Amino acid sequence: MEGTLFDFKDYREYLTKVMMPNGPYQQKGSNLSRWSKRLGHSSPSLLSMVLKGERTPSDDLVEKLVQELKLNRSEANFLRLRVKIERLDRKGKSTEELRDEIESLVKSVSKVKRAVVGLSAFESIAQWYCVVIKQLIEIGDFVEDHEWICRRLRNKIRPHQAKKAIEHLEALGTISRGEDGKLFVVHAITTPTEIPSPAIVQHHLGMMDRAKEAIEEQTVADRCFRSVTLKARAEDMTKVKKEISDFIEMMNEKYAADEAQSVYQLNIQYFEHTCETVSGERLQ
Repeated sequence: MEGTLFDFKDYREYLTKVMMPNGPYQQKGSNLSRWSKRLGHSSPSLLSMVLKGERTPSDDLVEKLVQELKLNRSEANFLRLRVKIERLDRKGKSTEELRDEIESLVKSVSKVKRAVVGLSAFESIAQWYCVVIKQLIEIGDFVEDHEWICRRLRNKIRPHQAKKAIEHLEALGTISRGEDGKLFVVHAITTPTEIPSPAIVQHHLGMMDRAKEAIEEQTVADRCFRSVTLKARAEDMTKVKKEISDFIEMMNEKYAADEAQSVYQLNIQYFEHTCETVSGERLQ
């Protein structure tokens, strides 16, 4: 979490670092003035008072900060909780419940170490079953037997594929071996976003193939498929992507469980059915 809101005990230190990296915020025409305008204030005095600790930000300002700083769901909740605690502290009221919420939030965010895997490196583990096997390794009954792995994955792969997947995950440093020789997960996998990549395309296609099989092979009680077809504005795509990313992060934080004995897949697709017509409407 280095460089994120979670690295700072006082949210004001984070805001100051982001908004005023090169000088005092009293300076005329400084970054603070520009930030104030972005947040809907004509004068930087309010923001200056917040950064100095002379004033607690309003709910409206907090939500504008969340949007302007592009905070993810966890960071946004962290900021909201910190501000609420500050208000209660100033009134001399109990903050124990909110502090428990913060502690739980920080634990949920920090329990999984993440590493950004370069696209060229990701090519070696682009096959859908590689990340599934990585998750499977953390399950208590895991057995490093390639045929056992195949059976656990509904016989969707062959033993040699399971063997290669483990080799590639080890080579990438995503998994390793303890002194007893047993495999363990070193870190979760994150790839760069918004960059075209044949490897990522291959990965998503593999997961969609598994989804198509699941809708035929698994009972309604064991799966969940929902969809909606809607008219929407193309210019809202950036907002849609962020909300989907926040939703996926929330699901991971809420339902990923160390003691779990099964591996599930959550896929969300949002794409355009239409294209520009011959008459001159918008084309792809």
